Amino acid sequence: MSNTILIVDDEEDIRDLVSDILSDEGFECFTAANSKEAFTQIEKNKPTIILLDIWLQGSDLDGLGILEVAQEKYPFIPVIMISGHGTIETAVSAIKMGAYDYLEKPFTPDKLNIIVKRALETSKLKRENLELRKKISTKPELVGNSPAITNLRMNIDRIAPTASRVLIKGEYGTGKELVAKLIHKLSDKKNNPFVTINSAIINNPKITRDFLGDPTEKKFGIADLAANGTLYIDNITEMPLELQRNLLKFVQGNKDSQSAAKYNIRVISSISEKPKNAVDDGRLIKDLLSRLNVVSVDVPPLRERREDIDILCKYFMKNIEKTEGISHIEIGDDVIALLQSHSWPGNLRELRNVLEKMFITANTNKLTKITSSILNEDLKQTASKTNKENSSNDIEVDYMSMSLRQAREEFERQYLASQMTRFNNNISKTSLFVGMERSALHRKLKMLNIHGSNPEEE
Repeated sequence: MSNTILIVDDEEDIRDLVSDILSDEGFECFTAANSKEAFTQIEKNKPTIILLDIWLQGSDLDGLGILEVAQEKYPFIPVIMISGHGTIETAVSAIKMGAYDYLEKPFTPDKLNIIVKRALETSKLKRENLELRKKISTKPELVGNSPAITNLRMNIDRIAPTASRVLIKGEYGTGKELVAKLIHKLSDKKNNPFVTINSAIINNPKITRDFLGDPTEKKFGIADLAANGTLYIDNITEMPLELQRNLLKFVQGNKDSQSAAKYNIRVISSISEKPKNAVDDGRLIKDLLSRLNVVSVDVPPLRERREDIDILCKYFMKNIEKTEGISHIEIGDDVIALLQSHSWPGNLRELRNVLEKMFITANTNKLTKITSSILNEDLKQTASKTNKENSSNDIEVDYMSMSLRQAREEFERQYLASQMTRFNNNISKTSLFVGMERSALHRKLKMLNIHGSNPEEE
C-alpha cells in the first residue's frame, strides 16, 4: 500500500501545488479545504501524513483545532503545519501540541520532500515500537487442560523461581519458546530483558561477531542486551560448532570473565531431538550439553494432548479473527473430530496453519461455520491413514463384498480405533463419548482386536 498524504489548505492553488510536488515523488494525495472535508478524508482514506494550514477561512475549526482532534483520535498520523507570514509563533505552539514540524510559506519542493520523508520515518518507528511493546507485554500462556499440559505447568512453576540453566526438549512446533518465556515471566528476572537467539541463522561472520562481540573492544554483544535477564537459545544443535565452543566458555566462566555469571544472565536453551543423538553425530558438544542441561523440561507433542485440540482451535481462531478484523466463525464438531484424529507431525504450528487456511476459505465463501467439507484434503487423507493404521486393517475396505455382520464389525473396528486415538486411548473418555459402559467397551475392544498403547484410565 502506497503512502497517502492529506493536504488541508483553504487556498486551492496551494493544495494543487503541494499535491503535484508530492505526486511526482510517488505519494497518493487527497485534499481538503476545511475541517469538515478534512475529517471526512481522514475517515475515508486513512492518510499516512497530514499537511495542515494553520489559518483556514470558512472552516468550523482552524488548523490548531483540527490538530487537537487529530492528536486525540489519530495519534500515529504525523501532522505537518503550514504557516504563513506572521504565524511562526503559532506554528511553534502547534509543535508543543504534538505537531511533527512546520513548513513556512513559501517553501521549496526539496524542503517539502525532506520534511515529509522524515515524518514518514518517524511514524514508522513509532508504530514498530508500539508493536514491540505489545509483543513484550503480551502474557504468554499455555492453552489446554490435558494431563500433559497440567504436568508441564507444574514443572514450569517449580523451575521458574530458581537460577538454574534449563534445557527445553520437544519436537518442532510444540511451543518451546513459549515455555521459555513463561519461565522468564515467572522468575525474578521478569522485568528484565528476554533475548532470543535463533541458532539456525547464526551462520555468517557478521552475526557471529554480533554474538561474540569484538575481543579487541572487550565487548560481548549478546551479553550487553541480555544483562540481568534471560538468554534463550533456540535449537542449540543448529548452532555452528565454533560458536558452541564460545558459548561453552560463556556459560562456564566466572564473574571475572566475559560470562553469563558476570552479566547475571540466566541461560535457557532448547532442542528438537534426542540430545544423545546430536552428541553422537558430532552436532552438539557434549560438555556444552552438560552445562546447559542442569534442569530439563519436556514439552509434549500435540498427538499426546489431543483433548486440548478443541480449546486450542477456539484460542487460535479468536486470535486469527482479531488479527484479520473479521467476525466470529464457528467450527463444527465434525471438524474437531477430524482434527483430533490427525497425527500432527508439525504440532501447534501445523494446527494454526490449518485453521488459518480454513478461516480464509470460510471467509472467502462468506460462511459463518467451518465444516469438514472445507477441511484441507491432505489433512483428511492423513487422518484417514492414521485411523486405518490404528484399526489393524491396512487395506481398503470393500463393504459391498461383506455380509451385514462382517461390515458392521469392520465399521465398529475403524470407528472405535479412531475414537480411541482421538481420546489418547483413555477408556473412560471414549466410553462416555460413544455411549457405552466402560466394561462393555473393554469387551468390544478385545473382541475387535483393538489394542491401545499406554491406555489412560482416568
